[in-house]
Order: sequence, then structure tokens, then C-alpha cells
Amino acid sequence: MMRDVFFTRDPLTGRRKPTGVFWAVLVGLIIVAAMGGAVVYAQKTRPAFPTPNPTVFPPASTATQTPLPTSTPTATATWTPVPTEDARALQVREVLQRIEGCERDPALWKLEELPNTYKAWYRIVEPPCVVDGLGRAVAWYMLVYAGGYTFEEAAQALGLERFPVLYAAKGTQWPFKTPKGVWQAANANIIYYPGIREWLTDENGEVRLPIFIPKGCYYARHLQGGIWRNWQDWYGAPFEFQCYLVADEWRHTIVVQKDGEDAVAFDLSTTDVATRIRHTYVFAYDRERGWYLLGAYITDDRFSYTPEELGISSWPLTTDHQEVARLWGREDVIWDAQWLADTWGLEPQPLPTAQTVYTGDEAKQAWRALWNPLVDYFENEWPEREMYIWAFHDPPQH
Repeated sequence: MMRDVFFTRDPLTGRRKPTGVFWAVLVGLIIVAAMGGAVVYAQKTRPAFPTPNPTVFPPASTATQTPLPTSTPTATATWTPVPTEDARALQVREVLQRIEGCERDPALWKLEELPNTYKAWYRIVEPPCVVDGLGRAVAWYMLVYAGGYTFEEAAQALGLERFPVLYAAKGTQWPFKTPKGVWQAANANIIYYPGIREWLTDENGEVRLPIFIPKGCYYARHLQGGIWRNWQDWYGAPFEFQCYLVADEWRHTIVVQKDGEDAVAFDLSTTDVATRIRHTYVFAYDRERGWYLLGAYITDDRFSYTPEELGISSWPLTTDHQEVARLWGREDVIWDAQWLADTWGLEPQPLPTAQTVYTGDEAKQAWRALWNPLVDYFENEWPEREMYIWAFHDPPQH
């Protein structure tokens, strides 16, 4: 019988007692009841979600539907994120903040020796924000000199309150330190004229910005032979700090556009003018103006040298650029078009199509005909000229 499975009779007392099967079944029932209770509790405590309303679609059109074309699946392309305008603006803002927050007193800057042949003359300047400020002045010059920007456009794009260039009166030259002694730097080779734009191109007709690298810096008071004291006495020289830079430049063709007029081009490859040159520049610093271009460095009455004269077999001189980056301990001292785009988000202005192209001797004559009125405006009519001219008298005869 079934009850004999769950109960048995004790032989001593004669009473019935539960068997092992009974206790096993009882424990199982208790476990099942506990699990059921947990499920019920969970359902009662679960938050109630609203019942979604069914979506009502409009009746399909009775017009004949054109089936969509089927496309063959293609492999997923690798996507490289491109910085958005907001990200680029943020990056530029960070650079500007570093420059504006930089120590303005050159006496508090640190100079480190360069481990090369210029060791006795030039130094690497720290902190890095000082070099960032110098790079911004260089960027302005690159855009104006070869990138088709007006003076105002380049200054605005780089957050500059004034043009980073300082001119001397006629006949005045800046003192400049070189390994061979103190030489002279002539005035900047750009002049202001409203609305003027200029591009430099290579032999392929592509706009090519110059590639700048810093060779070294020094305090102006360390100029050799007491010349700095003489300049202070004669002129009250404004600059406190100088840096010597070189630039590899392409000048196959110069394209100029004035006041929105038709662009004209001057093909220098058809003349005896060098189309690839290494130019030398001097940039200076004072606390009022910040960094600015002083001018081109003159040796033997020259501003520049060709690759052949320098014994350079390849152009530009990439090995020299890399060596400077190694000495300075930072890649962003190679100031070229890529650096300009990465750091400032700027590119050259679109190159216009020249309606007239001058070649040979005609190019030289046409260049002078274009340039002379610009010089006349710069020297006699420019309203803000005095802000950018340092000495207003002829240099003393000593």
C-alpha cells in the first residue's frame, strides 16, 4: 500500500513513524514552495511599464511601387577620424593660451647650449611657449609672403593685435650676431599695401610655403664688440632678444593680386633669378611688441644662397630640418605647411588664375612697375606707418 511507503511501524512501540521517503518528499515540497513564493514576490515588486500603444500606419498608396535596387555588399572601409572645426578651434585656443600665458620677461627665460658648431653663439630657448610665440610670428610671415593672405587676414587668423614686423628708416640696418661676428640685417622684404596678395609656386604650379627652422637664439645685449651699447645710445634699440632662422623657399613663379584685380604672374624660371633659395632671417622680441620680423640677414651683400652654392643635392634640405628638430627636442620647430595646418588649422588661400604671365626681362620690368607704387604708398601714405617704423632719422656717422 502507498502509506507503507511513507510510514512504517516501530517494532518496539508499535507506533507508526515517517520513513526516509517521507522526509525527502517533504523537503522537496518546502523547496518548491519557497521558489514559488520568490517568483510571486518578484512579480509584485517589479516596476510597472506602460503598455505601448500600437503604431498606426497610413494605408499604403495604390500607386505602383518601384522596387529599390539591390546593392552588392562591399567591404567596410577603414575610417580615420578628421578633426572637426570645433576640435580645431579648441586646439588653436590652447596654443593661444600657452602663448598669452607665457613669461614675458626674457631675463626669466632659460638658454641651453646647442651641441654643434654654433655652440659658442646660439642657444635653445626655454620654456616651450616662447618658441610657440616665435612660431606664430613666423606663421604670419609665411601666409603673407607666400600664402595669399593680406596683412590683416593673417593677423586675425593668428590672434595678433598688430602685424609682427618692424621696419627701420632708410639707411638703417639692424645689428645681428653670427659665428663670424656681428653682421647686419636689412629691412623686412615685405611692405604693407591694402588688399595686396602674393603666392609663391613651385615648378608644378603648386603653392609652396617656405619651410622655416630656428638655428638659435641669444640676448641682444650679448652682441659682440660693444655694438649693443652703441645702438642703445644711438637709437634706444627696442629689441631684447633675437633668433636666427633659415627658410627653404620656392620661387618658380610669383602670383600677385592687388585690390581684387585680375591676378598677374611673374615666371622667374625664365630669368636669371634663383627659383630655389635658402633665405636667412632675424626675428626679435621685446615685451611691448612680442615677437616680430626684423629682416633678412646679409652676408657679402646678399640675402640668400642657392642649393648649389650651399652644396645641397636635394631640396628642401630635409636632413637639416630633422637635425634641428633633434637638437631642439621637438618636431614642431619645423615650420612648414603641414605644421601650419596641424597647429593653426590654416592653409594657403586658393591660387587665382593669372590673366597675364610675364617672362624673361619683361618679368623684371613688370615687377618693378608693380612694386614701385606699393613702395611709394608704404613710405608716404600708409596711415599706421609710424607704428611699425622704429628709427625716424638717419643713422649717425661713426
